[in-house]
Amino acid sequence: MATSAMTGVSFDRDSLTFTGRRLPNVVEIVAEFEALKVSNPDEGPRYYSVTLLIDPKTGSVSGRTWWIKRGQEIVAYEGGKDKLRSLEKQVRDEVLKNYPEVWDLLAQRAPDPNYVVDHLGHVVKPDPPLIRRLL
Repeated sequence: MATSAMTGVSFDRDSLTFTGRRLPNVVEIVAEFEALKVSNPDEGPRYYSVTLLIDPKTGSVSGRTWWIKRGQEIVAYEGGKDKLRSLEKQVRDEVLKNYPEVWDLLAQRAPDPNYVVDHLGHVVKPDPPLIRRLL
């Protein structure tokens, strides 16, 4: 796992998968990955999921929602977000720099919430909204 020198937060790039779609004014990226537990890295890796809203012109993150796995459930992360900022930047940088074909496809596309691609650039059928809320 790559480690951020400032915070000690680690992000496993090999575990990263994501989907993306173009919405009005933003590209929505829904990423899933493993990283060391941000509050206590000595406790080992944890599953994280984040929805990032990224400005297609500047690449800046304008919104985010974090999800974590607790037992067998995926729940919204309500804790402090300061340590997650490092992971957020790493995920954004990974998408923009290492998946340029996918990023360019979405950033240059007209808004279409039904057109979703995965990290390989393949079109995928999104889950219906009710299924996404239940997961």
